[in-house]
Amino acid sequence: MELSESVQKGFQMLADPGSFDSNAFTLLLRAAFQSLLDAQADEAVLDHPDLKHIDPVVLKHCHAAAATYILEAGKHRADKSTLSTYLEDCKFDRERIELFCTEYQNNKNSLETLLGRTLIPNPIQRLVLVAAWNNYRTWWGNLKMLRKAWKEQLSCNLGKLTICPSSEENQKRLAYC
Repeated sequence: MELSESVQKGFQMLADPGSFDSNAFTLLLRAAFQSLLDAQADEAVLDHPDLKHIDPVVLKHCHAAAATYILEAGKHRADKSTLSTYLEDCKFDRERIELFCTEYQNNKNSLETLLGRTLIPNPIQRLVLVAAWNNYRTWWGNLKMLRKAWKEQLSCNLGKLTICPSSEENQKRLAYC
């Protein structure tokens, strides 16, 4: 997983126990998951009294970094060892790594659904979906052919109306009509 320098810096600030005590870290981590998974999530979560001592700019930066990492981990279907390795590289301590991995595992299914990675388990449903998609592609292809034929017919009709065709293409169209 490659993350921007800004995300990495925000994530490293989140790892610093001097910036975020364990309670603030837990609150921010849960807020990051909640903001991703719940469309009704309220920004008031970041206004929690235990987060008041943290600069709002730093708080939002770290929240965005955590949310970005969560999405990136979900996109790559990261397992616990992958998460742990990256978190260790960002100087997270063992307790925070365990908390992050636990929170990630608890929300993994919802996150995959959010990212559109839900597989269709029933083979019949899968066949219906494939058939519907193929029908759509066929319909769209036919529509494109009809539009192309209509445009050619229109240009031929317009070509007949032109008194002196200016290009070779128009002359070919006139010869075709």
